[in-house]
Amino acid sequence: MSESTTSPPIPSITSELDFTPFEKSSDLEHESSAESGSESQNTSLDDPDSTRHDGDHIPQLQDSVNSQRVPTTTTTPPSSNSQKADATSPRMFWGIPDKETRNLVHAAAPAGDRCVITLAKVSKSGKVADIAYCYAMPRGLHLVTTRTVEWYLGMALDTLDLDSPYNIFLVRFDIHPWYYGMGFVWIPVDLALLHKMALLINHNSEQTDLKCRKCSKHSRTTRHRLVVIHMDPNRSWPREQVEQTTPSTGMSRVRPTWHDYPFTDETMQNIELHLNPFYALFHARYQIDRAIEKGYIDNEFWFRDEGLNLAYTITQNFLQPETVPTDFMNAPRPNKMPKSPIPESEKPATNPPAI
Repeated sequence: MSESTTSPPIPSITSELDFTPFEKSSDLEHESSAESGSESQNTSLDDPDSTRHDGDHIPQLQDSVNSQRVPTTTTTPPSSNSQKADATSPRMFWGIPDKETRNLVHAAAPAGDRCVITLAKVSKSGKVADIAYCYAMPRGLHLVTTRTVEWYLGMALDTLDLDSPYNIFLVRFDIHPWYYGMGFVWIPVDLALLHKMALLINHNSEQTDLKCRKCSKHSRTTRHRLVVIHMDPNRSWPREQVEQTTPSTGMSRVRPTWHDYPFTDETMQNIELHLNPFYALFHARYQIDRAIEKGYIDNEFWFRDEGLNLAYTITQNFLQPETVPTDFMNAPRPNKMPKSPIPESEKPATNPPAI
């Protein structure tokens, strides 16, 4: 930017967003342990520091360059019976979607049940130890935040589904911490799309009547580019390339193509994702603002290019819950208790007869 142009101040996001970690219920934990078996307790990670990914943690830089293009030495995370392991494991910290949701994610994703970056595949047994399920918008969002997003996206009250397959994507387990730890974000490639998103937010910001808002819509898939915030400069990731099937053996040969930091090559700048672009930008806003607060990057990061500048504009209203009409923000939550499968005539009496 020119010296005469001053950037607008970056508001603090921590005062507006509540990213309370989602803690798995006992039922979900039981399902996960049953599917993963003993292997989930001894998962091998490519990054020794990938056992943490909370917002205050950046995986430590490695000491040497991986010049031989092979994964770093695998290590075993702390034992699951350790209190520290339960508190720091990415799979425990953010939770794992249930089996039905995972299948929906696989069906919606262009890469299916593969990591969107490396194309590494979920094991044939269906175990989730080697692949992480990333939520763009965390499941533990505060009600004030979810209603702010609902208002500006033109959604009905309490209809934001954080378990939607369009809020979840797959990455290899060692890449998982970088997405949650201010390492990288996804920004839509299409500038025309970003302008349309900005117009929608601007229109809804001018409305006070629920029915006058416009509802957001997105294509089944959208091209996104990987934007590095603050990462290990020695990092390299392989992306699998499937070659033609050999007639004699009937087997396909897989060869990786390596991509290096800062991942500005054509492939990493044009990844097809099923992720809702608004959800992707919500995550980007939190991560970039957090990195600015930590001093990893400066305020000018938002103005490096037109795409980031538009992302800043689009997400600005997400940080302003006070601009949402009071009747929408303070509306009581609807009673969505499921109907009982037991007929009324067969239900036990509320007050059992005296004996």
